[in-house]
Amino acid sequence: MGVSVSYNSKRVIMPAILFVLLISFFASITGNVISIEETVRCEFTGVYLNAQCKLNNIVKTVPEGQDYVEFNVVGAVGATRTFEGICGDSYYQKNYTLGSSSKTVTFDCPSCQDSDGKDTSVKGYITLSNGKVYYDYCMDSTTVTERICNGDYANIEEIYCGAGMICDDGACKPESQTTS
Repeated sequence: MGVSVSYNSKRVIMPAILFVLLISFFASITGNVISIEETVRCEFTGVYLNAQCKLNNIVKTVPEGQDYVEFNVVGAVGATRTFEGICGDSYYQKNYTLGSSSKTVTFDCPSCQDSDGKDTSVKGYITLSNGKVYYDYCMDSTTVTERICNGDYANIEEIYCGAGMICDDGACKPESQTTS
């Protein structure tokens, strides 16, 4: 069973095909590039409170309760744009190609961030993706309870301050420098 094309449909289709071919030919000999505009979603997983997406000099903050922002992107088909995802103190870059089938750039943000690692000499804190903050504290006069991130999860570790050291306000300090 074949497809039949009527004389009237040929009168519409043929000029349309010819028009597209002429535009493509003109673009190739003049160096002009066909430009497109598309909406690209900058999306975050494990969304960190106040995550941001940056394209060129435009920075957009992800609204509370949402995990994405959108950008209108204009350029030549096949051109690359670099998006920057910002989660707290972490920065990530991903390239996006205009005209691609996916209209999303996804950044994986950690769900737990530690301000000081396991530095017992400062009172640090962890921040969870829900915005809650937990500070290091003194378990007793010689032991600091360090809030730490184990991957994307919050954890605590009790660390002995050491000889000549005392725990004061969530940090190990030489006994001569305490605030008591």
